Amino acid sequence: MSLRILVRCIGRYGLYTLLPLFLVACGGGNNPGTNSTNPDPPPLAADQAQTTEGVCRGSVEGNLLVFRGVRYAAAPVGDLRLRPPAPPTTFSDTANATQFAPKRTQSSSAGPIG
Repeated sequence: MSLRILVRCIGRYGLYTLLPLFLVACGGGNNPGTNSTNPDPPPLAADQAQTTEGVCRGSVEGNLLVFRGVRYAAAPVGDLRLRPPAPPTTFSDTANATQFAPKRTQSSSAGPIG
């Protein structure tokens, strides 16, 4: 918003009329981090990352922080088979993301398809 429009609006509507609108638009000065019912989570270790499902522990390789095997969707089994991906399940403990999950075995006795 340009200064000219701001001055015109204040002159037309008055500062005390527009001040509550600015406070609402800016969040009113509330800081959600100071709410006593939502304490800040404990700090993470250097090899950890917070995801929406929980905390993952990775490994430091040179200058990189590497996370392997982090699930991005729920396993496609049962009712989820042949459906769009569903969100992964949450976990309460720290998930180990230092190595990939084991490969799934698939029978090769059927031969090539096609």
